[in-house]
Amino acid sequence: MTRGLTFIFCFLTISTFGQVDKYKVFNKSEYPTDKYSIKADTFNFKNHKIELIQVKLTDYKKSDNTSLSCRIWLIVKNNNEIVDKLFINDCEAVGGCSGIYASDEQTIENYFILSKFGDYDGKIILIDTSGKIETYLGGPYFLSVDSKYLFSTYDSDLAGLTVFDLSQNKVLFTSDSIRTYLAGFYFYDNKYFAVVSDDVKRQNEIDIMTFDFKSNSLIRSLVAEDYISKARPLKGFNIFTYAPCSCGQTKNK
Repeated sequence: MTRGLTFIFCFLTISTFGQVDKYKVFNKSEYPTDKYSIKADTFNFKNHKIELIQVKLTDYKKSDNTSLSCRIWLIVKNNNEIVDKLFINDCEAVGGCSGIYASDEQTIENYFILSKFGDYDGKIILIDTSGKIETYLGGPYFLSVDSKYLFSTYDSDLAGLTVFDLSQNKVLFTSDSIRTYLAGFYFYDNKYFAVVSDDVKRQNEIDIMTFDFKSNSLIRSLVAEDYISKARPLKGFNIFTYAPCSCGQTKNK
């Protein structure tokens, strides 16, 4: 009996995680302003128009659908024709941020970059010049000093990282099982590394993870504290620290 229950549980778990949200066309009339908050953004990228619509239920007493925390439409159009789209039926904050965010600074020539938070499953979202949407595990991201590489840490209860070569349109590394959480990225001595967020404190030494481009892997090592002070911090994007960030909205927007 126990084995049977285990099989059923595993089957349901696999089915749940394998489900894809069925696309629903956005109809503004279905989300009256007395019940819902709608955040609609439009971005221009190359010959494309990117529409980002995020709907949050604000008055649960007036709605029958109390499970709707954050519904998201990401649509890429060219001459009003849809090139690609991404739909999330309900994105839950689960103790952190929720929604999709685009930094005001879009400095990469061939990509428009966004970050998705929530559901214990953060994503880095890349839209290329053809309008195609690519998603990988991630969340907040850092760009290399030459803007060639993107490092995105996984917004989840799992420790993960995606490294993407923006010049070659290629994933160099992606994993949700690196076992150590990473805090900030740096550049020093022609190497890119992140500080390991570790409860263990060592006198005058710090744990780091360096990305090796030859093997496309992470290498852990101990360095002196002054190694960090000599390094150049990479600029982070879509990083929220103790700030309200719900369904695409922040404290300042």
